[in-house]
Amino acid sequence: SYHVLEDEEVIVRESGFRSFPVSCFNWRRYEGDPYGISPTIEALTTVREENAVRRSGLRALQQVTDPATASKARLDYVPVLNPGENYPGLIDDQGRPLIAPIVTGQNPT
Repeated sequence: SYHVLEDEEVIVRESGFRSFPVSCFNWRRYEGDPYGISPTIEALTTVREENAVRRSGLRALQQVTDPATASKARLDYVPVLNPGENYPGLIDDQGRPLIAPIVTGQNPT
């Protein structure tokens, strides 16, 4: 490191290390790559893939347990669809539901 007075163009102090003070082990080195690849970097790809698989599985499970709903007309309110709840006014005179889950055939298993 150099500490410089810019106006006077003078180096006031020089400090630092003559060699890099950290041990650096190269697990695997590819041609043209100045740095090595560590086992952690190799495992990171696997961890990211596993996280992506788990995220997509959770999305599929959420679509089965809490699917999006569709309604023919705009409702005066948006019901919070809790399991086991009774929602009066969501069935028309013919007994058809005014709001229904959008089922796209999800299978989380």
